[in-house]
Amino acid sequence: MSHSPYEYDLVGVGLGPFNLSLAALLEEHRLKNADARETSPKALFLEARAGFDWHPGMILPGTTLQVPFLADLVTMAAPTSRFSFLNYLHEHGRLYNFYFYENFKIFRKEYNQYCQWVSKNLESTRFGARVTDVRPEHGSGAHDSEGYRVFYTDSGGHTHSVTARHIVLGYGTRPTVPPCAREISEPGVFHTAAFADNRHRLSGARRVVVIGSGQSAGECALEILRTAPEVELHWYTRGQGFLPMEYSKLGLEYFSPEYIDYFHSLPRESRDRVRSGQDLFYKGISGDTIAEIYDALYERSLDPEASRPRLMAGVELCDLRANTDAASEAAHAYQLELRHREEGAAFDDQADLVILGTGYEHALPDFLDNLLPALAVDELDRLLISRDYRALLADSENEAREERSGGEDSADRRRSNIFIQNGEIHTHGIGAPDLGLGAYRAAMIANALIGTEHYRIRDKNVYQHFGLSGMRAAEARSSGANDPAQKQGSVR
Repeated sequence: MSHSPYEYDLVGVGLGPFNLSLAALLEEHRLKNADARETSPKALFLEARAGFDWHPGMILPGTTLQVPFLADLVTMAAPTSRFSFLNYLHEHGRLYNFYFYENFKIFRKEYNQYCQWVSKNLESTRFGARVTDVRPEHGSGAHDSEGYRVFYTDSGGHTHSVTARHIVLGYGTRPTVPPCAREISEPGVFHTAAFADNRHRLSGARRVVVIGSGQSAGECALEILRTAPEVELHWYTRGQGFLPMEYSKLGLEYFSPEYIDYFHSLPRESRDRVRSGQDLFYKGISGDTIAEIYDALYERSLDPEASRPRLMAGVELCDLRANTDAASEAAHAYQLELRHREEGAAFDDQADLVILGTGYEHALPDFLDNLLPALAVDELDRLLISRDYRALLADSENEAREERSGGEDSADRRRSNIFIQNGEIHTHGIGAPDLGLGAYRAAMIANALIGTEHYRIRDKNVYQHFGLSGMRAAEARSSGANDPAQKQGSVR
């Protein structure tokens, strides 16, 4: 890499947990190869925020991760890494405290503090750097390019640019807001992502409407029930119920490399159909939170003076507007029009606060506009992404053949690449946003950059088979035949 014409081998855009995981694994490799630094990829990760902060709007008292602490930034790929959560505890003199705590799931606040610690101990992270444009460094388009130039502005508004052979996108998701609420700029209507900053608005509110039945909506409803007994809670979801997320041990195996292999091998037209039946693998409420909500409902029912919450499933929000009936003291701030989906009947409600637990969506940022025409997309304009997390090109015969066959063209892999982190749920399945697979995906990308399988990628992690090809490959391995899985290549 000492002969590279680029300032960096990789520039990462965004610093959520997934790009932070990749940054930590690359730093681990660099530190272990300090005497031969030319063998370690030179990376830079740019983040617009002033520092790392993971979903600050939903770091509420008592809230924990929904995955074990082993799903930290590095452990599932490099359990002896100095950037592990256990080493973080050791460095802060809290290892025995955690040992006696005896809990597999850590508080979100602590996870955020751990990630902040890692981010401050990496040479490759640069905060206060907002990426504004990414352009091919050579050639007329992304297909002809041998690298990229990344433009960004610093906290003082000054523009800078750097060049890199590869880029990795880890810009995350953004809150989804129903169309009827997008034009409302009122402070009393907000997404669950901003709940922590708006908790004070519960004081003085008579009625609060919560929309949605995911984990975030459930936690907001629980917070209202616990801390605001004077507030009348109306909780609606368009789903079939306030249902628990699938969390059985065999169900968890769907968040594994083997299931990614299976899902990615499916025909494109089959992937969305399969995923549409998997909502409760990642969109429900944890069983523990549901139990706490029920306990809070039961406790509130003991007080004859307390308001009675209204919970109703199968209800969709059709319209939302500010209430203009200011003359009536009984009027609330907002008027909602709702419809019961099964009965087909419409009804109205009013609220002083409306909390939208309506999920998140992936959207390509504007700074990719110069590259998008050369990238392959599906019929819904979503990027087509290879098994090893590279954005495919629209006009490459090799790329098209690779996508159909699941193989990789070794000559094509030497070109520059755009890697995708947590933007591939439509091609890789429901594990894309899961923290438990973050280190695995980062290890795949790190190995491709390093040029060897520095971080071992194991091919047997679960007990079940998800398809015939996986079953036959497992049987071939157990019988002593050569491993049919193709070896991971290098992009150096």
